[in-house]
Amino acid sequence: MSSKKTKTIPIYILCLPGLQILDIAGPIQALSACNKEENLIDDTKNVELIYISTLCEIKSNQELFLSNLKPLPSFIKDSGVLIVPGVSNVVESESFDFVSKWIKENASNFKKIVSVCTGAFYLGKAGLLNGKSCTTHHNKIKTLENYYPLANVYSDRIFIEDDNIITSAGIAAGIDVTLHLIESIFGYKCAVNVANDLVVYMRRTSNDRQLSEWFKYRNHINPQIHKVQNLIMDNPAYDWTADELGNKIGMSPRNLNRVFKNKTGNTIQEYHYSLRIELAKRFLEMERYSIEIISDKVGFKSVKTFRRTWKKIMKDLPSNYN
Repeated sequence: MSSKKTKTIPIYILCLPGLQILDIAGPIQALSACNKEENLIDDTKNVELIYISTLCEIKSNQELFLSNLKPLPSFIKDSGVLIVPGVSNVVESESFDFVSKWIKENASNFKKIVSVCTGAFYLGKAGLLNGKSCTTHHNKIKTLENYYPLANVYSDRIFIEDDNIITSAGIAAGIDVTLHLIESIFGYKCAVNVANDLVVYMRRTSNDRQLSEWFKYRNHINPQIHKVQNLIMDNPAYDWTADELGNKIGMSPRNLNRVFKNKTGNTIQEYHYSLRIELAKRFLEMERYSIEIISDKVGFKSVKTFRRTWKKIMKDLPSNYN
């Protein structure tokens, strides 16, 4: 019998009158998928979704009713996550001041606070965006800037994380920011599995550091190529060959090379090396290993090959990376 103790991570979903349904539907679908057996990478964690509101029942902006909602808790346990979806006419809503005050009073109890679309206005009213980089729906950028001049509002981002505050653009961006949240809690493999489960591409457009090689080149729905990518991802230091990968999925090496290039835009080696360089970045960020040790850890046969590959992908030398 396993001695592992499962940790439940509470995710509080704020559901208010005028809620935009996709702001909550995308995130809760993605978070629910974390608990599916095939997506559980870390079996010591799972997700509990807790739907909270100022009312027991609310009507969404799309006139769908949500009921049996729990009241706003006065005590937040276990450093949970708060997700604040957008609502229509947010600053004019009856509960705007009350909810913003509740968020302000409880902000320190949450490990992360995530807004979707106009949910950022609640965070702004709560003072949580002061001095923070943030974003919201593209139609509300100027309004957010005018209401909260101390916030650093960006108009060209899918989502932005600044300390424990994550804000995202409108509607479908809720899925992107939730995949990012899943990665931070469960790791990149679980996030990839969930993205595949939802048949979505993991966009990483907040900044270059979030444009991770682990998630690029997966904007396709070919299950065999996804399997090949997963195999390489699981062990990028291994010397994968087209012959071995082809045997794993029942495809000839020649056909695999052709299909892989067609679906991803890269050769297998280009993709493989990009993951090795991404892994090398993580080792460099630890500041514990020399270039020689890192080169060996990520699978390059020589430091010279490692440096050459790094320079080709990163347009610089690994010693300049920080």
